[in-house]
Amino acid sequence: MLIPDLAPTSRSHRLREMYWAGEHERHCISKVLTGSEDSSLVGRARDFALLLRESSPVISPLDLLAGLLPVSPAEGSSIDLGHYDGHYTPGNANLIRMGYTGIRDRALEMLATEWDSEKRDFLEATVISYNAACEFAEKHAQVAEELASDSLDVERSRELARMAASCRGIASGPPETFHAALQMMWFTFMYGARGSIGRFDQWMYPLYIKDIENGALTRSEAQEMLENYFIKL
Repeated sequence: MLIPDLAPTSRSHRLREMYWAGEHERHCISKVLTGSEDSSLVGRARDFALLLRESSPVISPLDLLAGLLPVSPAEGSSIDLGHYDGHYTPGNANLIRMGYTGIRDRALEMLATEWDSEKRDFLEATVISYNAACEFAEKHAQVAEELASDSLDVERSRELARMAASCRGIASGPPETFHAALQMMWFTFMYGARGSIGRFDQWMYPLYIKDIENGALTRSEAQEMLENYFIKL
């Protein structure tokens, strides 16, 4: 049986070759990270925020989605991020519906009337973590804007401007475009939620068809974005 493959001249083929060759790993910086040394959820959230603060925003010259690898805690680090069970999906449906800011704001709202110490620990950790996620997205938006401004390639400048808009959008609200939702899904994976992506088709289709129908996205652009996302995964 003939299995379709990527055209050798395509961006997706070049991206796949880059990842297979491990070229993205050269961007992985190792640092000693001194965490909060607090095993509570709030302590782990502070360690997560530290990890993202110490992670430089990186955008590959071929990528349509921002971000490659977070900083790697070096030997001697005291950071504690807890444990994530990859058998469970990371709540992508709620992330796409509410955005990082929506979940953070819901936690803030609940904190106002919650006095149980364990529940407050969870809610405070949620606020810290999602603020960090928003700041990380905003850092990538700024770098994408700078690259777009400096690029002499008109098409690449357009791609980077779209990337910047998506990153800034998810730093301030739920994703409003297909590209922004893919970007959020990728950032969430970078943050450590590396389980199943779940019912990806159901969550992404409304944004996809909206962008197709309003002319903001072509089917070939969507195909290339999807290939980019799956290669990065």
